[in-house]
Amino acid sequence: KHLDALNSYVILKLTMPSVPNFYQECIDHPNCLCVLALSGGYSQQDAVELLSRNPKMIASFSRAFTEGLKADQSDEDFQGTLEKSIRLIIQGQQQQEESPQDQQEL
Repeated sequence: KHLDALNSYVILKLTMPSVPNFYQECIDHPNCLCVLALSGGYSQQDAVELLSRNPKMIASFSRAFTEGLKADQSDEDFQGTLEKSIRLIIQGQQQQEESPQDQQEL
């Protein structure tokens, strides 16, 4: 209803929903360019799992992205941790596109 009243486009940045497709009405609204998913207090694994259940949401993870990083890590370990995070988040995005019907059953 509020999106209908806008004479402009919006990008929404919202907490990752635990209910699949909770923001679908917003995602499909013509005034909404995209909906970004915050990882919030979820662990990286949980955030990626929830992302995979919410098609068309775009990951905007900061805490979950940096999970496992430590100031005393070697450059190699630091890089490896970042690469693992990137792979997991990409995997969650890709799973959205594979089978939306199956995801609703999870």
